[in-house]
Amino acid sequence: MTRSQRHTAQRRRAHGAPCPYCQRTMDFDSPTLKPTRDHVVPISKIPKHERRYAQLKVIMACWTCNNVRGARSQSSWEQFMAINPGWWIGWQGSHNHTAKQEARA
Repeated sequence: MTRSQRHTAQRRRAHGAPCPYCQRTMDFDSPTLKPTRDHVVPISKIPKHERRYAQLKVIMACWTCNNVRGARSQSSWEQFMAINPGWWIGWQGSHNHTAKQEARA
C-alpha cells in the first residue's frame, strides 16, 4: 500500500468519529469537516535536518480545526481553545479571511 493510500484509509476510518478538538463529527464528504492528518508537533517546528528521522505523531482532526491550528504548538492551541470555546460556530471556512485571521491572533 502506498503512502497516499494509507493516508486515504486513515481519513476514511476517521469518517463519523468526533474531531479531537471541536468534537464535531468528521464527514469525509464535507469540505469543512473532512478528516485530515494533523501533526501534533507541526512539521515546520522541526529543524529540516531532523525531519527525516523524526517520529511524527499524527492524529485525525477536522479540516477546519487543522486549518486554523496551522503551525501552533499543542500548548498554544490548547490555550487558544480555552480562551475561545466554540470558535468554530459560524466559522465559514478559508474564504472567511477575517475569522481566520482573528483565530490565528
